[in-house]
Amino acid sequence: MAKFTESLVAAKKWMMPVSAYSLLATAFVLRFVGRPELAVPLLIAVAFIILPLVFEMYQKVTVTEQGCTFRHFNEASPHIRKSILDYVTNKRGARIRCLGVSLRNYWQFFESVLSELLRDQRAPNLTIEITMLDPEWSGVDYFRAPDQRDHAKANYKSVLAFLKQHQRLIEQNGWTFRFSCYGHIPHLYGILLGDAILFQGAMVWDDSGNLTGGLSLVERYESTGSSSGREKITEFIGWFSNSAKGHRFPRATPEKDAEPIQEKLAS
Repeated sequence: MAKFTESLVAAKKWMMPVSAYSLLATAFVLRFVGRPELAVPLLIAVAFIILPLVFEMYQKVTVTEQGCTFRHFNEASPHIRKSILDYVTNKRGARIRCLGVSLRNYWQFFESVLSELLRDQRAPNLTIEITMLDPEWSGVDYFRAPDQRDHAKANYKSVLAFLKQHQRLIEQNGWTFRFSCYGHIPHLYGILLGDAILFQGAMVWDDSGNLTGGLSLVERYESTGSSSGREKITEFIGWFSNSAKGHRFPRATPEKDAEPIQEKLAS
């Protein structure tokens, strides 16, 4: 039944332009055989046939250029999860880059997806790079958000704990995990899959003068099909690369580096 319905839809799309061309040709002939009054209704019919096709083409172009927009991260997260799973499943050498702030929304979501991939062994030789706001950076106070530092500190520890807890599975799957911090006010945050699919949000100042990103729009961009998507991805890679030049832990489980930092954060 589904295939029959699809066939009808395809036939309808094929017949619409054919009908329009036929009516247009008939109107053209009537214009030159001395019956122009009959050509007018035919031209009106052509307009009604072509109009839906024009709207459909316009919609495809605008959606391709603007990408998909979600009202906030919670609305975007099911789509991000599906895109990650589709991208990495049975693909060797995939790469995911995550540019976060305090990781207040991102880390719990990202941790659950990574844990699933590790258990199911669905993403061999995956490279994961995460960079976030340094909890010890004095400039955090400029956010005017009293819990920003606390969230950054808690999620920083949580990322290190994840690496230590899953060390064996990370090695078995051949994963490379890079984790770093930056010390500046971020302009954007997001997750980039390879160089092709980007989910990105912007940091915004709210009415109270707090810099926040959790409630801002999240947009999806692709490198194929539109120049704006490629430009957004290039912009994100630039921000990520420069932000990731801070403290880096290249090993899967940076135990020697993690312990003194955890002690410092706890003090």
